[in-house]
Amino acid sequence: MASDEITVEQTPPRFSEADIISRFEFISDQCNEFAKAYNKRHDSNLTFDPLIMLNVVHSTLDDIWRYKVFHLKNPSKKSNCVKRSAYFTKWIVRFKPLYFAHRPLSSNNFKETFNAKDSSLLINEAFAIHYSLSTIRAEVVREEPVGRLMPTAIALASFIYDLRYRLMSEDALMAIYQIYYDQARGIKILKQN
Repeated sequence: MASDEITVEQTPPRFSEADIISRFEFISDQCNEFAKAYNKRHDSNLTFDPLIMLNVVHSTLDDIWRYKVFHLKNPSKKSNCVKRSAYFTKWIVRFKPLYFAHRPLSSNNFKETFNAKDSSLLINEAFAIHYSLSTIRAEVVREEPVGRLMPTAIALASFIYDLRYRLMSEDALMAIYQIYYDQARGIKILKQN
């Protein structure tokens, strides 16, 4: 057997129930804060489905475990914020745990409240980015002080659009979040002449 192969005994254990509950509680708290701020600004009733959010956490942790098994030579190494951000974004956007309670369901009621500028259908994409940038900030702040990470309005709109309407793999998301991570750490990614 080659020295860089992982044996069955070295395979990292799957996440425990305590790990899942801890991550679920953390993302639920983040989601509640996000919804509370959104509802205050927009006089709306944004909330989330805890069962769907638990599914987001399970799916994310399964992806992280598979990544560790297949890509890391040191199975005890923890995933970094970039990978966690990418996988959480993937599953938040796919499962859409956030929703607006009391949204009109009949076509007549919907027509009366329709607004072409309503961007609430993009709320899960916005939350995924918010959560991921908070995750990145939490890791960066351990090394150096950094304020809230927020893309420019144009970059945010473009990223939300891409998450909604384009097929983006977790590898693409990792590349995007790596750029945000490097930027937050003060690493220049463009050279200007």
